[in-house]
Amino acid sequence: MAKEIKCYRCGKIHELDYKNINEIIECSHCHGNMRFSKSSRTKAFILKYVLLVLFVFLINIIFAIIGFVNFTAMMVIIVIVGVFFTTMIDKPCIYLTYRFLGGSYDEFHPADPRKKSKKNK
Repeated sequence: MAKEIKCYRCGKIHELDYKNINEIIECSHCHGNMRFSKSSRTKAFILKYVLLVLFVFLINIIFAIIGFVNFTAMMVIIVIVGVFFTTMIDKPCIYLTYRFLGGSYDEFHPADPRKKSKKNK
């Protein structure tokens, strides 16, 4: 069952499932951008690192059961696999946060690089 999100600009309803969920979603009708809200991004960030700690803990248990003795090699393997896991878990964490932890989207206006800020004047 896909959840629905309503565009803040035109009111078109978009169905979100695992395939099309992302941190920033563009409306196909009016091209308005909607961004994962700050509280939802914080929840997804915390979930990401909780899953990383659980993953590293499981790898340590597996190495202990196997009887892997070389500590340095074990730590290198855990760090490499942990970094790979952290880069690949972003989209599932956004989906889990939206689906189960009450994630929401807000309107988002990307900065125009052609406009000069007041600091540069």
